Amino acid sequence: MSRLTRYRTLKALTKHVQSNLEKWSISLLTGLFLFVSLFVYRAYHVDAVEAFSGHGIFSRALIQAVGTSFVFYVFQFHIASYLKVDRRWKPLVLNGLATFAGLNLTFLFFNYFYNWTELYWSSYVMFLYEYPLIVFIPILIGYLIGMIRRQNAIDTTLSPAINSATNLEFGSENGKQSIALKPEYFLFLKSADNYIELYYRNGEGVKKQLFRNTLKNIERRYGQSPYVRRCHRSYLVNPSNVQVTNMAGANSNTLFIDQFEVPVSSKYLKDFQPYFQSYSLH
Repeated sequence: MSRLTRYRTLKALTKHVQSNLEKWSISLLTGLFLFVSLFVYRAYHVDAVEAFSGHGIFSRALIQAVGTSFVFYVFQFHIASYLKVDRRWKPLVLNGLATFAGLNLTFLFFNYFYNWTELYWSSYVMFLYEYPLIVFIPILIGYLIGMIRRQNAIDTTLSPAINSATNLEFGSENGKQSIALKPEYFLFLKSADNYIELYYRNGEGVKKQLFRNTLKNIERRYGQSPYVRRCHRSYLVNPSNVQVTNMAGANSNTLFIDQFEVPVSSKYLKDFQPYFQSYSLH
């Protein structure tokens, strides 16, 4: 596997995790919290009696933690799309069902370790209140992560954007449509006939927006900005978002920006020479 292929694979994986950060946080943290509760704090009195199955405390804690993470993963990434519930209540219902499924799986694991000698209501009741208490905090953390990301997402409403010295504003030539972005979210602009394609990041990944304008107009406005640089007659890029470069010849110089390949013509190569020296793949 070439370095470029590894980079693209890693970038795709990173993008997937970032766009599903709330789901992954809940899936992984619930298992982690259960492991800590069992192995460190000895929840369910796991150290009171040796397991009949021969598993040590570490093995039992790890198996039950992996089981919990798997249950929440299935609910977050698969069952959620089939759950027809009001959007306001969906997180509560989804995580409530996942918690109930997880506690039952943990109860079954617990009985397996003790040769099915704990199949009593009194034992089950202990799981009914202890297990939800354990997974409540990681669920809350995951939900807060998602809420913060949603609040920080770029407002994509096509109304006149708010002017700010710290923002980059792009839009149509007549000013009827525009969007304001923090510089770190702007990736690049591409010419498309009488339009420009704007590529930028938001809380859900990379977005594309089409405006009736020209790169010359944008370049004229942001000619002195370090965040808007021409690299090709059809492209303006944000140099700070260049991750990898490939310098293979006069006609095949390429910038890689969030998995997109952007060409650099020989006319503008001098301006981007430091990036090729820092990030060249070969």
